[in-house]
Amino acid sequence: HICVTESLVVGRKGGKLVALVVFAKDTVQQRFEELNPLWGHKGVSREEMMADLKREIMQSVNASVSTTSRITEIVEEREPFARTGSNKIKRYLYK
Repeated sequence: HICVTESLVVGRKGGKLVALVVFAKDTVQQRFEELNPLWGHKGVSREEMMADLKREIMQSVNASVSTTSRITEIVEEREPFARTGSNKIKRYLYK
């Protein structure tokens, strides 16, 4: 998705898959500014727009994977993922 910089899917209790996502701040801000006039009379907040964006991403991802690989939640990460010297995400930090 254009608004996602990096993502990582982790397993949580109960076998649920959760996507940890770092959003592209500039792209998200631009999207908010473009959509807010359309939603202006409703007074849509940034949090509501982010919830809608997360739903959109989750529907898009889940439509293209098998039922056992579907994500149940998207959690926004504020900072880029920690990486190893070879530029791989340190997955063990995000369990």
